[in-house]
Amino acid sequence: MAVALSRGVSSARFLPWRVAPSFVGAVRKPCALFSSQAYAPKVAARSSVGVFVEKGEKRAWCTCGLSKNQPFCDGAHRAANEMHGVTPDTGGYKPLLWESQESKEYRFCQCKATGNPPFCDGSHRGLDENTGVADLPTEFHKWQVLSTEQLSHDTTRLRLKCEEAQLRKAAVSFHFSLRAAATDGSIKTRPYTPTQYDSDTREMDLVVKRYDNGMVSPVVTSMKAGDTVELRGPLPGEYSLQNGAGHTSIALFAGGTGITPILQIATAAKTLNAVPSIKVFSCNKSAGDILCKTEIDELGKEAHVKGVYHVLESESAAISGSFEGRLSAKILQETLPAPDAGSHAVICGPPLFSKSVAQLLQAHGYKAEQITIC
Repeated sequence: MAVALSRGVSSARFLPWRVAPSFVGAVRKPCALFSSQAYAPKVAARSSVGVFVEKGEKRAWCTCGLSKNQPFCDGAHRAANEMHGVTPDTGGYKPLLWESQESKEYRFCQCKATGNPPFCDGSHRGLDENTGVADLPTEFHKWQVLSTEQLSHDTTRLRLKCEEAQLRKAAVSFHFSLRAAATDGSIKTRPYTPTQYDSDTREMDLVVKRYDNGMVSPVVTSMKAGDTVELRGPLPGEYSLQNGAGHTSIALFAGGTGITPILQIATAAKTLNAVPSIKVFSCNKSAGDILCKTEIDELGKEAHVKGVYHVLESESAAISGSFEGRLSAKILQETLPAPDAGSHAVICGPPLFSKSVAQLLQAHGYKAEQITIC
């Protein structure tokens, strides 16, 4: 299987049994296939992207605009549907499945306003310049592994350097899309958020947790100095400090590896003119599964951070003041005041974690528009 980002145009065949009934766009014309969505899709980018696809390969095109793997689906619509109380049959989103009829490059829509989905028809040119980002990095670049460090039994830190490209500066809550040959030999992409990134030196650190049944993480965590990996980015995240400038308090929820974008947001918040108060909830199976523990401890010393809470399914005695079990309404009642107009919450973690936390927050009084899922 070959998947390479570049340029092109074309036609192909849709898989009609999966075409969703879908969108309304609040500030632009709706996509031709969609007319009845309960909430507007996100403009992932005001540009198209070219992707080479082999004949016979199937792709699930993202319809909601929330995927970190644009232009394709990564399942982000599920948590968004859940938060809005809808399903794909009642105004929610699902991907549009498509099959390539020849091996070539296709130009896919990223603005979600096309009249010819999943392809670009130029509709992005008519979007307001303040809608979404102008474009996304389109090329995968090779990064060399400079060194690796084993942080725990299943977690590795990789220091990487890119020699072949001038890189973009990164906004808060950014990530990179990593492309690798998976354990079954197929080509897969996964989003990873660096714990450190410098566009001038072209170096970054990735902290990667290995999942034994994963397709990509076992490959990445087994890499050694001198190996290379392909990365595309930096790609913007869902939460923007610029758009969140009016937030006076922010509750940040991290599930496992979701701690990396949470650390970005919490650290950058202190640079705002009106610094919001921050509370961080780090949720893990055990104390040994906590990633970036040193960074979390240092963050807790910052004046704008009003609380760091560890929620552990087991071994809670290993960390003083932590909660045992899973995040619950009781824990929120003990740690998080009822929201007001300036309150916001950001959730980063696996889809089921994000759904669960969003439901708890809504029951706690947060409105859907006060919750961002990274």
